[in-house]
Amino acid sequence: MDGRKLNVMKEYSNSEIKVKWDPKLCQHSGVCIKTLPKVYDLNKRPWINLENANSDEIKSQIGKCPSGALSFDDLN
Repeated sequence: MDGRKLNVMKEYSNSEIKVKWDPKLCQHSGVCIKTLPKVYDLNKRPWINLENANSDEIKSQIGKCPSGALSFDDLN
């Protein structure tokens, strides 16, 4: 084990959506980073910044996540 808490669901919100990331499901394919690099940046903390894209772009990208590790809830 590398010391990370891989069984903890992470949540990130803006005024419109809440994005959930489940690290135990993540296959690290990089689709999120390749699709929206301004939102998903492994070199920053938090690594997901929803302010760098509109909610429709983020929802579209989440739909391409092959593992289902990313999901969202509408807040409106």
